Amino acid sequence: MRKRTKILSVLLVLSLLAGSWGCGNAQKGAGNNESSAKAPEAASETAAEEGTAQELNLTVWGGLPYEDGVGEILEGFMEKYPNVKVEYTRFTNDEAGNTKLDTALLTGEQIDVYFTYSTDNVANRVAGGMAADLADFGGDKYIEENIGTDGVFKVDDKYYSLPTAKEPTCMMLNKDLLDKAGIPIPQEWTIEEFREIARKLHDPENGVYGVYPGFYDSVFPIATMVLGSNAWYNADGTGANFSAPEFKLDKLSYDLIFTDKTAYPYEEAVSKQALGFWDRLFVSENIAMAMFQPWMCGTLRDQEEFPHEFVTAFAPIPVPEEGREYYNPGEMNNFMMINSKSEHKQEAWELLKYWVEDGVEALLPYGKIPVNKNYNDPGMAAKILQDEEGKFFDASSFAVAALDPEMKYICNTNITAAVEIKQIRKEESQKLLLGEQSFEEYLENLQSRCDAAIKEANK
Repeated sequence: MRKRTKILSVLLVLSLLAGSWGCGNAQKGAGNNESSAKAPEAASETAAEEGTAQELNLTVWGGLPYEDGVGEILEGFMEKYPNVKVEYTRFTNDEAGNTKLDTALLTGEQIDVYFTYSTDNVANRVAGGMAADLADFGGDKYIEENIGTDGVFKVDDKYYSLPTAKEPTCMMLNKDLLDKAGIPIPQEWTIEEFREIARKLHDPENGVYGVYPGFYDSVFPIATMVLGSNAWYNADGTGANFSAPEFKLDKLSYDLIFTDKTAYPYEEAVSKQALGFWDRLFVSENIAMAMFQPWMCGTLRDQEEFPHEFVTAFAPIPVPEEGREYYNPGEMNNFMMINSKSEHKQEAWELLKYWVEDGVEALLPYGKIPVNKNYNDPGMAAKILQDEEGKFFDASSFAVAALDPEMKYICNTNITAAVEIKQIRKEESQKLLLGEQSFEEYLENLQSRCDAAIKEANK
């Protein structure tokens, strides 16, 4: 706990220095007209004791736009519980937005429920006393029965957050180019097979590169798929693990650029600020294959800003060898948390459950794959892709690559120096992919720098 408290202390100081923001650009929930009706089915203790239809306000902070399914969920919740009015404030999921949220929590602004989008921020907010233990509301049993415990994040063996969306990672492929080359959509493939297909699709004379070579600020996470959760750390968590032989598999990105020469030029991705938006390069037909996450569906079906005629197909991430079981580098995320200072914790818990159970359909078009294991709709792929005629997406390949119910997700429980390690990986990966250092130097620098960061955090 000492290392988390240390990280949190810095965060809290920065938050307080930043000052307190109001709701400025907040997008409010519907239901501004007060209404009177019976209390929620699971009323707060105060309301239950008084036996009244007590009206109350819940305030929710989240990163999604209100119109992207959030409003539909909150309006449905208020219809079910007419005496509860819910107001929604949107914050950006970046350093400034998270500081704004932390400041509001610290200064006592009413926030009953809030979203968190990384496990290190979950742990920091728990350490700062900002989160209620979900066990107080039967959360342990609820998660076991409705989500399952695999891949669900805990802090000190307790649930303080409820994941609300699966974020699988797979590959997106230009199916028209595959068809032209006579290549079927891969349902499983090795790294070598993937590299060979990239060579066949590579056509720089016509402005098409075989593949986008990275994943956000770093390389293809092949080692993580082999090692699973906490791959960055050694066995006892006291140091870094980048000297492990599995991390040699991460050379794939380097090979695509410098050996095969089939990758989109990384220096152009940097100059065009495309490191987090390579979906735009894909839909503009600059690349034939790239890593994919469901949030990208919005870009891929936006015919106004990104008009195109080709069909997008999907495939699993290529693996080192056939016949082995691998982790998916995605995770369960979009964590809902209850403020420990909320005066309406029971109603807040009802909203968490409603989001997971009744909110599924509203969020599908926005790439939010449900965590609710009791939701089973054979037409889910079509609802996510929003392409009934199959004009722009191959729904069957999406179901295979992204909706496998047996998919094993990463759940990093060791977050020691996680922020520092992410920054180090970004810096060292960029030097690698720009050709400023060899792959061997990349691994050596990762190991030494991350080892030092972990040891410093553990002091």
